[in-house]
Amino acid sequence: MIFEKLKKIVIAYIANNFKLSNKLTKVNNHLGLKLTEIEKAQQVLAQKLQNLEKQMHLKLYSLDSKMQVLLRKSMENEIFALRNSVLPYANLPIRPSHFLLLSYNKHIPKYSHHNLGDFIQTIATKNALLFLNPKTTFEFFDRDSLISYYPVRGGGNNSLNALTPVVMQGWFAFPDSPHFIPNHYLLPIFVGTHFTSAIQKFLQYFIVYYPWYFEGKTIGCRDLATLGFCEKLGLEAYLSRCLTLTLPKRTQEQETQATKVFLVGIPKDLLKFIPRGLREGAISVNQQGVSNEQSLQWQSFYHCSEDLLETYKNEARLVITCALHCASPCLAMGIPVVLIARNEENLGRFSALSGIVPIYTIEDLEKGRVDFVPQSLDIESLKQDMLENLNLSIKEAMGESVDKETLQAIRQRIADFVPAMQSNMAESHENSAIAGGGEIS
Repeated sequence: MIFEKLKKIVIAYIANNFKLSNKLTKVNNHLGLKLTEIEKAQQVLAQKLQNLEKQMHLKLYSLDSKMQVLLRKSMENEIFALRNSVLPYANLPIRPSHFLLLSYNKHIPKYSHHNLGDFIQTIATKNALLFLNPKTTFEFFDRDSLISYYPVRGGGNNSLNALTPVVMQGWFAFPDSPHFIPNHYLLPIFVGTHFTSAIQKFLQYFIVYYPWYFEGKTIGCRDLATLGFCEKLGLEAYLSRCLTLTLPKRTQEQETQATKVFLVGIPKDLLKFIPRGLREGAISVNQQGVSNEQSLQWQSFYHCSEDLLETYKNEARLVITCALHCASPCLAMGIPVVLIARNEENLGRFSALSGIVPIYTIEDLEKGRVDFVPQSLDIESLKQDMLENLNLSIKEAMGESVDKETLQAIRQRIADFVPAMQSNMAESHENSAIAGGGEIS
């Protein structure tokens, strides 16, 4: 009797399991069908997205092509509009001891800040011209508006009957407004010139319209990237480096009294890679982004740049920077410098200092390959050559006879220059902890 009951229970259990198994099989089959449908739907959706991406890419490519055509037309129209301003005046004399210096008036309405490095270049140019001729007089005009220059200030009664020379030491960058081209009231002397990639494209069009504009002119390029472009374009060019390298060296007394470390233009995310012994107590400076809020006059920023150079000269025992026009004037003043390039564009511009100082990358900084105990450099012979190159370049531009072989030899020495080192930072070597890079807490 008990056996019969157990038998019925087992049979019922098996039957129930069989039914459950059938149900599970059906559910699995149903789910499998659903999953297959979902996968097919996903494939269809993926294909639709792929087709949509292709359509969008084609439309964007078409839009970009149309934009490029419009930009080219706009650029060519602007270049053609320059015609009456760049056609040369025949046989005009040159004002031999009155120069135009570059200011940056347009930065005030156009941007919310100033890069003091621009003004430092102007200060260095003025200093170099006064070194060559202490009686030189000056006027200022906006770097990006030279096409509209009119010699009414500081020119005397005969200013409209003579060309005003201008040393083209600067960063020329904005093709959307090609008004940096010196007009026919100016005599451009290309020393310390940098052309961005955008301006290089502009110049390729410009020279088609005005092939005579650069005839008889030699382009003294601030950096190797500009030099390479000018050579490819068929212009006579050489490496002049930057006139900020010609600023006077500080005195021994100033050097001895300088005790501070300056971090100039160093982003916050890179501070951790600078040894603690240097970053603690260091003075942080942002000379590339000085706000316009306090003044709407470019002269304020010019004087601010003068004050900043005096601060570096009197107080800096070491400068760590990502700014070319901090590194270059500091090297000239005899201040030890660590220069860090943040990107490829920096590396191109920083070639103005190629062979003079190491140019470190972010990777060098992160992997501890930076020497944070640099020595000050003796570049006095380079300064002499650069100043004489400027002198002879001015004379040549003004039609005076110069010894071509002498000029070529000077320019070759500028390009090949390798500095001698001085040991005024010997006391810093006592702290070996700062001789390397990497993250140091």
